[in-house]
Amino acid sequence: MLRRYRTLIIITTLLTLAPMIAGLVLWDRLPDVIATHFGINGEPNGWSSKAMTVFGIPAILAACEVFCAVMMSIDPKSKNIASKPLIVVLIMMPALSWFLALVVYAAALGVKLNIGALCSIFIGILFIFLGNYMPKNARNYSFGVRTPWSLDDDENWAYSNRIGSICFMVTGILTLMTGVLTLKTEGLALASFIVIMAGAFLSSVITMLSSYLYYKKHGKKEAESGDGPQA
Repeated sequence: MLRRYRTLIIITTLLTLAPMIAGLVLWDRLPDVIATHFGINGEPNGWSSKAMTVFGIPAILAACEVFCAVMMSIDPKSKNIASKPLIVVLIMMPALSWFLALVVYAAALGVKLNIGALCSIFIGILFIFLGNYMPKNARNYSFGVRTPWSLDDDENWAYSNRIGSICFMVTGILTLMTGVLTLKTEGLALASFIVIMAGAFLSSVITMLSSYLYYKKHGKKEAESGDGPQA
């Protein structure tokens, strides 16, 4: 997989590092200590040095990008990962890197942003994209609803990922909606945070329970190709 998607991996890694350029352009205007973590109300509650903000954060995200690519490539069932879901995974880090740069640099320069609302909108869109592509993969260990029962049975995998897709997309839509509303009413920041946390928790519980109940009802059915669980 690394060889097949080498160009894409290089491009997305470089895009993840690209906010360093924006940081260098703004270097003289940025304070020596920059807020890099914010509470639910959008107030800063964590700070980093200018060097760590400009160089460290993109570098860490780029390392995560490469790590994800390597882990997917060594997945024993990597051939089952469809191209579109894989591309979505690879563009997540560049998107996150640029989003963080926008929020952090804007706050450092005194630009007024509703950070809670923007985070909710970003997370909502991310959930929608992930949910949309969850059912498009066959069994693998990298992308999808990976329960002991879904990883052991193709039909359970397909069922579990359909349920997971619905849960993720509903959570994403609700998160996106609350984020948009929070843009106009900052008092909804806590409600938006609750939607994200509750949605992620319920999505996990519902998909795991659905996978287990499907197993209890239907048992294990190996694919005709004999593609059973790896030892």
